[in-house]
Amino acid sequence: MSEYFDKVLNASGEYASPEQILDNDKKEAPEGYHYMPDGELMKDSAHEAAALEKDSDDPCWKGYVQVGTKKKNGKKVPNCVPSAASIDEIVASVNSEFGHSRRVRKEDAYQVARKACDKYSYLGDTEELELAILWEVFTYVEYATEGVSEDLEDLSEYSILLPAGHPGRDSSIADSLEWVYGAPDLDDFAKEALLSAFDIGSGGIEVLHATTRLNVLISSGALSPATVYHVETLKNKKNQVS
Repeated sequence: MSEYFDKVLNASGEYASPEQILDNDKKEAPEGYHYMPDGELMKDSAHEAAALEKDSDDPCWKGYVQVGTKKKNGKKVPNCVPSAASIDEIVASVNSEFGHSRRVRKEDAYQVARKACDKYSYLGDTEELELAILWEVFTYVEYATEGVSEDLEDLSEYSILLPAGHPGRDSSIADSLEWVYGAPDLDDFAKEALLSAFDIGSGGIEVLHATTRLNVLISSGALSPATVYHVETLKNKKNQVS
């Protein structure tokens, strides 16, 4: 599969399934025409005209990739969505700071991008639209990994996409514990204390000792305010269950 179709597969969502892309890639179009990723047969001259309108061999501006076509002012033009590179870089950069349990799935970030395309469509085909979409993706990824955000209300529509155990989801203690475990400031000693303090299967003495160690870590300032907040939230959840 070509690099172009690989990017489309990452960014297209419902626009083109993997089967469609492979089928379209194999189809032989009539002379003077070619198949778009969404299966539409497009005239070569129409595609070339769209590229010339942007003074470039690429019909989409920097940071975007073409996924089919759309109608604009009564004419068909390339449908440009955020490129794989821009969103992939955001996801990879933020994910690298956290443990596996907190990391964001790439496909979820693309769902946010597609929603953002509709949300900010009033900006038109401008650089402001690109920046708004990437800002929305970054804000979501940051919230999904850190668990706190000043834009919590605006991000509520993405709650179903959040990692299991995230405080923005209705999660079990086990899932919540695993999510908290992915904090970057937890060393091996802190992780062991955290796991033991919330281990349902441990005896009372073991849990008491682990909880004491965890409280010492919190009071010493060894943990970030965000991690302390999530640990305290986990304590409250455990007390409610008990």
